[in-house]
Amino acid sequence: MPSTPASVPALPRVAIVGLGAFGRFAQRLLSRHLPVVGLDLLADPAAAASLADCPVVVLAVPFAALAGLAEAIAPHLSPGCIVVDVCSIKQRPMAVLRQRLPAHVALVATHPLFGPHSGRDGVAGLKVAFCTPRQRPGTRIAAFLRHCLGLKVFWLTPADHDRQMAHVQGLSHLIARALSAMDLPDLTLGTESYRHLVTMRDLLATDSPELFRTITRDNAEAAAVIARFAAELNRLTATVLDGRGGSGPATC
Repeated sequence: MPSTPASVPALPRVAIVGLGAFGRFAQRLLSRHLPVVGLDLLADPAAAASLADCPVVVLAVPFAALAGLAEAIAPHLSPGCIVVDVCSIKQRPMAVLRQRLPAHVALVATHPLFGPHSGRDGVAGLKVAFCTPRQRPGTRIAAFLRHCLGLKVFWLTPADHDRQMAHVQGLSHLIARALSAMDLPDLTLGTESYRHLVTMRDLLATDSPELFRTITRDNAEAAAVIARFAAELNRLTATVLDGRGGSGPATC
């Protein structure tokens, strides 16, 4: 097992709850540095009892499943346990976890801005957001991710995170889904800009429906951004299809 740099305190055994695409990816990634156990509580609900011996628990489930999961694991979490949330939005998940988890656990809100596809060749240089107070245990986990995995750590508030993600993920995933539905061809005369469209489609359009819903519907900040994009797209479409020149007021 690779050693942890002396400047980074070694982290204890980690349990990853949720073995979807990201959960399995995170398990493979972290197991190179830490003792990691993966749990699928849908398949084996009784496995929640084993969390009593895990000082760090990572919740790798969609936002829609978070409340039920929190209630299922709450009785088994030991005092001082660190619960790490990796959901793609932050304000609503943190409210859910604070309401349903015992006060004796520490919550660390994170968002790894990568996944099995974008991290397939390694995660060094990729980004992870920390939306939690800049103090232990968050700083301890951030140090591990920075020094051992080479991730770039960004600290911001949950509200600021969700506002940024409304653009960064809300728009990009919406466009990728639309491009996927169009079945874009691989064209001989494709330009660099066209290739970027195809690449974005390939990177994002295969993400799960649950992730897409979290990014576009469960982020309260996304609705206004998506509505503005739709209005501008409608305006431009009308300009092109109706043969009108210039730019008029935005219409839906």
